[in-house]
Order: sequence, then structure tokens, then C-alpha cells
Amino acid sequence: MLGVWHSLATEKRLKGALDTWGKDAKVVLLGSEVGKKQSAYDVLNTGVKEDNYFSTLGKGLLGLKKMAEIYPDAKWYGVIGDDNYVLVNTLFRHLSAFDPQEDWLAVMLIIVY
Repeated sequence: MLGVWHSLATEKRLKGALDTWGKDAKVVLLGSEVGKKQSAYDVLNTGVKEDNYFSTLGKGLLGLKKMAEIYPDAKWYGVIGDDNYVLVNTLFRHLSAFDPQEDWLAVMLIIVY
């Protein structure tokens, strides 16, 4: 399950991500109270009041907590920015080396080919 930081200011670029790699994974848009009310998409309200660049950290951390509460049976949880491109099959392949029953924290994963 991938949580994607959402902002009304950058919402236009979401379509490309959701139409490509977003089809291969469960994607939850992590937004603010304002974003939940005004977005064209279904946005998970993380409880963050502001919808700006400075609210990204709050959306990510609170969104991660809410995803775990709402989707407790998900194997993995990840949080990324809406300006990232994810090779979902590659990500899943790399995650398969780890036991999802154990606690893991990957702060940054960069794979260069």
C-alpha cells in the first residue's frame, strides 16, 4: 500500500502517476482537511489543517498511521511524494526479500540501474 502526499497545488500531476504505476498498487492519497474538501480525488484526511509544502511531513507521518488503522491487513506501507515515479513490480520484488511479519523501516530506497 502506497500513501502519496497530496496537495491541491500539484494535483494536476497526479493523473499521470495514477494512470501508470498507480494501477499496480493500492494507492491512498494523503491530504489535508482542505484537500479532502476540494480535491477531485478521494483523499484521506490526515488531520493536517494546511495544504502547502510545509504540511508534507505531517501528511506523511499522520497518513502512515491512518493507513495502518484503516487497512490493518496490508503487507507493507509506504509513503512517497506525488512527484515520484515508482517501478511497482521492482519495489514488490525487493520487498519480497523481507518478512512482512517483522518490523522494518526503510527511510530511503534508491535503486540505480
